Amino acid sequence: KEDAAMNTIVANKQQPNISFKSPINKDEFKLKIKLTKEVAIQWHETYLSKDQTLKVVDNGDLLLEATIIDSYELRNWLYSFGRNQLKILEPQIFQDEQAQTAS
Repeated sequence: KEDAAMNTIVANKQQPNISFKSPINKDEFKLKIKLTKEVAIQWHETYLSKDQTLKVVDNGDLLLEATIIDSYELRNWLYSFGRNQLKILEPQIFQDEQAQTAS
């Protein structure tokens, strides 16, 4: 659903359609990432959590926010995208690890 005033696409409370096993812990946290418009198209039908939101920013790029549980698969999946395609904004530890995997 698109809210024209905020230019936000909300995931309509869909059940997550990606599941990651091997949780690092069971604490939830806010994931915030920026996706280039080139890879953003595949994220319109990727639901990490029921509260996930997508907001169109900067030349068609997307800002994704979701409350999720940390796992090794999640981290590997996120880091498999290059920083030129997906930039992690929060949490800081993910930013740091993404920078290390890119070097």
